[in-house]
Amino acid sequence: MTRIDEIGKLVQIARQYYEQNLTQDEIAANFGLSRPTVSRMLKRALEEKIVFINIIDPFSRSTDYSEKLKDALQLKRCIVISGQVAEVGVARRNIALAAAGYLYEIIQPGDVVGIGWGRTLYELANNIEPQPARDVLFVPMLGGIGQIKPSLQVHSIIQKISDAFGGRWMQYHVPGILDNKTLREQLLQTNDVQEMQQLWKKMNKAVVGIGESPSSSEIIFQDNVDDTEKIGLMEQGAVGDICMRFFNKDGYPVSYIKQDIMSIELEDLARVPDVIAVAAGEQKVAAIIGACRAKYVNTLITDEMTAVRVLEKLAGESPAR
Repeated sequence: MTRIDEIGKLVQIARQYYEQNLTQDEIAANFGLSRPTVSRMLKRALEEKIVFINIIDPFSRSTDYSEKLKDALQLKRCIVISGQVAEVGVARRNIALAAAGYLYEIIQPGDVVGIGWGRTLYELANNIEPQPARDVLFVPMLGGIGQIKPSLQVHSIIQKISDAFGGRWMQYHVPGILDNKTLREQLLQTNDVQEMQQLWKKMNKAVVGIGESPSSSEIIFQDNVDDTEKIGLMEQGAVGDICMRFFNKDGYPVSYIKQDIMSIELEDLARVPDVIAVAAGEQKVAAIIGACRAKYVNTLITDEMTAVRVLEKLAGESPAR
């Protein structure tokens, strides 16, 4: 067997073990080898740098990047998880674990805490652990979204978080996205909506996700925003959203053309004393910058890879923007 053939077989075996999650016995059967031979070949794949094992501790914080990002984005607090993870699902889980630990520290009896939504908040809800009961009220900051799986709905997320803290939570029985602005004006007159708006004014903490550009296929509610709206939002420079409310690279709100939203206004969110954002990913860099510039968030929990991209983008901008 030539050296090229030998390396090729090491790569094949390593792929089946590390990427396809086959057992060593299964790989041995596939290649007509003994299990000890497969074990030795996997060891060689590590020794010859064909395989790299990168261990990411979600509780390990990069003090250097945390301080750099805090200063660059003018935040009150910033938590950057050490290590760079390419797999977005793993990044979300790690950020969610770090966010859970942070919430254990800062949530106090008497707090009124707003909860947004998103895939990272979903991970947060799934990974949060029961805490000593605290007299805390959790408030949803948006209505429900049709055609979105139940586990991603804000009420599912908020119930799990509230249960973990032994707190109370409110429901917001309105649709999150409306077909027209007239319907929103009618709903604003109802007692339930007015009560929720009053609760938003009482919030002293909030936890939000940050979404990406309306052009992205990754936005959770893309099927609920028609093509005309997406084009209009992009023409106005929308780079991301919080609670389905889009904003541009400097954080200025970008309005829908004919549809409307039943969620907290960005200017009202900016009045909350402590707003924690959980977000990561290349596609969210511009949105993270915009949200921080507009002071919609003052605490950011992210990963090292995103921190690097944000700092690079800021360094590449002209002073006058």
